Amino acid sequence: MNFNDTIQEKLLPGVNKFTNLRPVQAIKDGMMFIMPLSIVGSIFLLLAEFPYAPIKDFFANIGWAPAMYQANNATMGIMAAVAAVTIPYSFAKNEKLEPLSAGVAGIVSFMLLLNWNVPVEGLEERVTGIPTNWLGAEGVVAAIILGIMVGYLYMFLLKKDIQIKMPESVPSGVANSFSALIPIFLTATISAIVYGIFNSLGTSFLDIIYTSLQVPLQGLSSSLG
Repeated sequence: MNFNDTIQEKLLPGVNKFTNLRPVQAIKDGMMFIMPLSIVGSIFLLLAEFPYAPIKDFFANIGWAPAMYQANNATMGIMAAVAAVTIPYSFAKNEKLEPLSAGVAGIVSFMLLLNWNVPVEGLEERVTGIPTNWLGAEGVVAAIILGIMVGYLYMFLLKKDIQIKMPESVPSGVANSFSALIPIFLTATISAIVYGIFNSLGTSFLDIIYTSLQVPLQGLSSSLG
């Protein structure tokens, strides 16, 4: 048996089995929505930081640079928030369930687990607001984890028929809203409990995921591994 045959018979079946797992499929499909954001955001960032001084200065002098940075913030800068929607959306869609409500539950969980008390330089007291750093690259791994957890919870509740059913005469949009009521309520409740636990420890779920998982994974990119 040559090397190619070994790969075909020993390795590929396991790889195919892995890629067909529900979470992997949801991550793959959900992250595909982020690709346009990455490309568009990269284009605007490249223009704002053009590696040729006269062109970069030209954009700065005509006042376009702030707009291009803002365009980057509104695309690449919200990748985690988008993933928090698209991963549970894809999870539910692959399970032949109403997907949009799963996406809504995902963003609810993600936003709820953020620490909205933002430190501001020069002020002793924190300011209430959304910490935008978690909406982008820093929050992607946490968004993936949350997306899968929310997707599983949503699928479990609906397949166990734990939902509010409306008569068939009710329009589908209204019926779907009531069907999602219990899953979103439980998602928000569990997320609130998790937020309360980590907040009492002076941290957040997203910060723990970032420091314990994402930073080590990023460190691998500059190592032999």
